[in-house]
Amino acid sequence: GLWLFIRYALPWLLPFLLAFAISRLIEPAVSFLVQKARFRRTAAAGLCTLVVFSALVTITALSVGRAVIELTAFVQRLPTLLQGLSEVLTALSQRIENFVISAPIEIQNYLNGMLDGFVKKSTEIPAELSGKLLPLLSGAAKITPRFLVFFITCAISVYFISSGYSDVRAFI
Repeated sequence: GLWLFIRYALPWLLPFLLAFAISRLIEPAVSFLVQKARFRRTAAAGLCTLVVFSALVTITALSVGRAVIELTAFVQRLPTLLQGLSEVLTALSQRIENFVISAPIEIQNYLNGMLDGFVKKSTEIPAELSGKLLPLLSGAAKITPRFLVFFITCAISVYFISSGYSDVRAFI
């Protein structure tokens, strides 16, 4: 029964469970506004819900914006970084070549095969990276509508649970 609940019911109930938890967290602020500032309960619940979800949206927007800025800066600096990388790789390949030449003949063939495999694999890395990045981006685009529905459902639920918190708590 627990497995069935977690597998099938929890994804549908999660926005409401999260909304109840958030309502519990903002309950002291709502109570303060009702008792001290003489707000109606629905107005206080709406204000607190608006503040909480505005903060979440702001933090998310700032995080995504900062990530975009950093990725843009990285892409702009990438050619410069790759130029330095070629110099490092040239020096490294020279050291490895000296190491292979100084190794016994029996081991040289094995090391050369290993190096050829490494070079072949390193040329395939950009293709593999782009092959994995594209599904990641499409997956993010695919999950965005679900996230928005979850977010909106949770926000509306927080308002309604918080505005009738004592009744909801008595019912539970």
